[in-house]
Amino acid sequence: MADRLATRLLPLVFDDLDLKRQLNILDVGAATSESVRFFNRYHCRLHFADLFGETGYRRQHRDRRRPHETVFDRVFDFPHGTLFDICLFWDFLNYLDMTLLRDLAQTLRRHVHEGTRAHAFVPFSNALPFPGMRFGLENAEALAIKTEPPPAPHPHTNKVIARSFWPFFVSRATLLDENRQELFLEVRLDA
Repeated sequence: MADRLATRLLPLVFDDLDLKRQLNILDVGAATSESVRFFNRYHCRLHFADLFGETGYRRQHRDRRRPHETVFDRVFDFPHGTLFDICLFWDFLNYLDMTLLRDLAQTLRRHVHEGTRAHAFVPFSNALPFPGMRFGLENAEALAIKTEPPPAPHPHTNKVIARSFWPFFVSRATLLDENRQELFLEVRLDA
């Protein structure tokens, strides 16, 4: 990956972590060399979920589901009892229609706790283009990026995520260049 994107809110995801215990981290994207190198410094169990890949949500979405089962129940194969401390969504939420966005939240509800932190990118405005990207974590302040067409088909603004992605709530948001808004999310299970 050649280009870099400075991030303002990603450092909040890594602030004040209990580094004495093993962290569970969900990266909803393909494994990149940058991200693997970054996470080598932590005592963690890293779960990459390349949801665009061969076993991703699109293939599962075409298959018949059992009642009360979400597409993501079939895609994610987490060990029983896995609770994530960090979820890195990148821009993936913008590839999901409202049904799939809620399905993802419902599935993850069983795998998060009150201390879970997350990071995502959404457009500031749906009236402007929102290009898709592939992300690699160089450090807490910079991401390696590669623009990957097509553009996100279901761009969701900060307000849509706040309303539709419980138990995650938008704790902080900041504007970046190119119609990109960066979100720091936390989990509130009692809401």
